[in-house]
Amino acid sequence: MFRTGNIVQLISRLTGRCVQIVINAQGLMVLDANGVCDPNAFNSLWTVTNEGNNQVRLHNSNNYLAIEQGHTIVKPFAPGTLLGPETKFQLSQMQYQFVTLESLTAKGEHVGFQPTGQVKPSKGTIKDNSSQFGVKLVTSHYPVTTVVHK
Repeated sequence: MFRTGNIVQLISRLTGRCVQIVINAQGLMVLDANGVCDPNAFNSLWTVTNEGNNQVRLHNSNNYLAIEQGHTIVKPFAPGTLLGPETKFQLSQMQYQFVTLESLTAKGEHVGFQPTGQVKPSKGTIKDNSSQFGVKLVTSHYPVTTVVHK
C-alpha cells in the first residue's frame, strides 16, 4: 500500500475516522482525525512517497505531514522544492494490520490523535492506540493480481 504514487487514507484506531487537513480559526492548516473516510474527501487523501526501508513521506497537494519541535503539523512545500527531514517517517506495522508513523528526526515521537480527534503533541506520543492507523488504499497505479480458484 505504501508504494510511491499510491493514494491512501489513514484511519485513526481511536476515532475510527480519517486523518484530514482542516483550517483552524486562525486560518492555518492543521490536522485532525475526524475526517470522512470517503474517496471524494480530498482533504483526507495522502499521496505516498516511499524512500525505501519502510521510510515514507505523505502529502496532500504538496502539504506534507511533518513533525517539528514536538508537534505533528502540516507543512507546505512548493513543487520541486527540496523536502526537509521532518517530513520523513519510519513506518511500522502493528497488530491487526495497524501502522504507526515515527519521526526520523525525533526518534520516539509519533503521529497521534486524542479520542476527540485533536492532534496530540508528538513528543510523548508512543506506539499505543492513539498512534495507530488503519490504511485504506484509494488509488494505485500498480497492477493488482487476482487469483481465481476453479
